[in-house]
Amino acid sequence: MPDFLRHLDNLGYVAIPSVILCIFLVVSWIVLPRSRTKRHYLHLGLVSSVGFLSLSFVLPISTNPKQCLDYITPVDNKNSKFCAITGAFFVLGCSGIGAWSFLRVLWLHLKVYWFHTPGKAFMFFALSFGILLPAILLAVAFSVSGFSYRTSGKMCIINHEYSFPVFWAWTITLAVSSFLLQAFTSGYCLLVFLRGQRTIGNYDTSSISNTEIRRKRIGRASMMAVLGLQVRGSAHLQTDALNTSAFRQRWNQIKAVVSSQWRVASLSVAFAGQSAPFVVHFIKSRTHSKTEKLTACFLKYGMDDQRCLDQKAVLAAAQTTIMAGLTIAAIAGIECFILTTRTSTLTTWYYIFKDPTKTLRHGQYPDTEDTRKPSNPESAALSQRDSRRRSMDDILTIGRGRRAPRNSSPATRLKLSNQLAEIE
Repeated sequence: MPDFLRHLDNLGYVAIPSVILCIFLVVSWIVLPRSRTKRHYLHLGLVSSVGFLSLSFVLPISTNPKQCLDYITPVDNKNSKFCAITGAFFVLGCSGIGAWSFLRVLWLHLKVYWFHTPGKAFMFFALSFGILLPAILLAVAFSVSGFSYRTSGKMCIINHEYSFPVFWAWTITLAVSSFLLQAFTSGYCLLVFLRGQRTIGNYDTSSISNTEIRRKRIGRASMMAVLGLQVRGSAHLQTDALNTSAFRQRWNQIKAVVSSQWRVASLSVAFAGQSAPFVVHFIKSRTHSKTEKLTACFLKYGMDDQRCLDQKAVLAAAQTTIMAGLTIAAIAGIECFILTTRTSTLTTWYYIFKDPTKTLRHGQYPDTEDTRKPSNPESAALSQRDSRRRSMDDILTIGRGRRAPRNSSPATRLKLSNQLAEIE
């Protein structure tokens, strides 16, 4: 037991880097331009909640609070203001992480599955939900359950009485919902990818000769459609081409969203998965029959009596679970820093310290993200036009046939007719 308590006290030192990194992220998002940090209000809410949770570990480092009133009665928030502060930070951190993780996953789901970019309405809903829910849970926890020093070191957590409907049920619901919603979104992305590959695979033929014949047929059908003519058997060829291009376009859109949001989505799912075992343990800790027998043995024979040795294995297993859960919570800020910090943010801070006058006063930041872009605007426009032309060729052009503009001249239509005759 003394070793376990000493390890719990050392968790405060483990959480110091988390607090520092969370402060660094928040200051970077406030001070630096958005183009350098890619900040988002959902990121700010999630990292702020992680910072509150980390502070509940760090604040007791410099103090040695009294944790017990007597042999079996712990100090609670009514007897210690410091207990009330650490307990409040614990509830705000845990509930805030659950709320903002769910909102982050919901935002990605709307973007990918429904192809809808959340606007101001979603922002107001997210801010209200992410701020008011932790505040309401904290107020109810203070008035109904309270906080005390339990098996969490120098940090107070919510008491067992009415703790499940007041706090733990909300945490579990948000964690499970985040995990299931992200799993559904990821499954949808995989399904779109597999459908696209299957459609493209069915569209291709096994031999070069068949491919050339198919290209000629589809090219002929495409040019006939431009000329306003109808070819027997060409409808399904055009449908195949459009289906293939639609799957490609849809997959490219999903890939662009996922590639820019996978870090925070992974962080949300990680927090949801890490919190579940920890929450379940604290719910079962007071209702486990073996734990009740061990407590009765301690009260009857004392903490160091050998007659309780066989039942102490239950306590040892509980200590392992508690240490694992609290350690994961203490390093949550490090996870946030790794998955949300961009290289442009670090390079911008480097240039600020190197030449603060040029960077802050004149707003000249390093072009770390634009080094691969053409410096000449004309060449950039030409490259963009060529890229757009190639993408349109992939969608609208099959083989040697090409769709003409809607307002094409009669000369253009005559030229396409001659090409059609050559193909035939």
